[in-house]
Amino acid sequence: MLAMIRTTSHAFAAALAAALLSFPAFAQQPQRPAQPAPSSAPTQRAQPTPARPAAQPAAPANRAPAAANPTRPGQTTPARPAAGGAGMGQATAVETTGSWGAYVGGQGAGRYCYAASQPTGRAPNTLKRDDGYIFVTNRPAEKVKGEVALVLGFPTRDTVPAKATVGERSFDIVTKDGKAWLRNPAEEPQFIQALVGGSELKVAVTSSRGNASTDTFSLSGFTKSWERTQKECP
Repeated sequence: MLAMIRTTSHAFAAALAAALLSFPAFAQQPQRPAQPAPSSAPTQRAQPTPARPAAQPAAPANRAPAAANPTRPGQTTPARPAAGGAGMGQATAVETTGSWGAYVGGQGAGRYCYAASQPTGRAPNTLKRDDGYIFVTNRPAEKVKGEVALVLGFPTRDTVPAKATVGERSFDIVTKDGKAWLRNPAEEPQFIQALVGGSELKVAVTSSRGNASTDTFSLSGFTKSWERTQKECP
């Protein structure tokens, strides 16, 4: 059961809070499974290769439900269990600015923070979709900073190339089971910098039925929400 989102009178906060109550995955993002480290090398964030794409971003609560916790193609290692244990799936809005909000949840080593938003436009508008979200997450205890994940709200055709575009910057993304991540996690800092300097983000993917779909996210308020996320979870 999610905690009720505490918001101001800001219209966006009210709309986002209503969406959260009807979509539990907002507080429990897709989790990036742990990547098995080679026996002769130290553990590190996997880099994408044709045979084994990079690992997926983790939920801020570190405890995504099974349906939102897929394993990327080529991986067999399941996501590791929650560091904070049960009951860590609640998050509270601490700031809303423009189209974005900053959220904090958990305690102690299980503390997590994320900036999040919903699409301001979805094309074509004839396609049936559930709610979509984007998350940029920090989990200090795991030294995780700026993990990017999206919930698309519809099944995806995961063998088709997908893109996230901010202005003239374009980033390859990988999809699985209606979720999406940057194909190369090492590009997350550059992606976030593009969000800071941009006005809108476009995410173009293909549905499982072969329909091209583009979600547009306003970046109004991202910078302040991301700054608050880093302040709460440095």
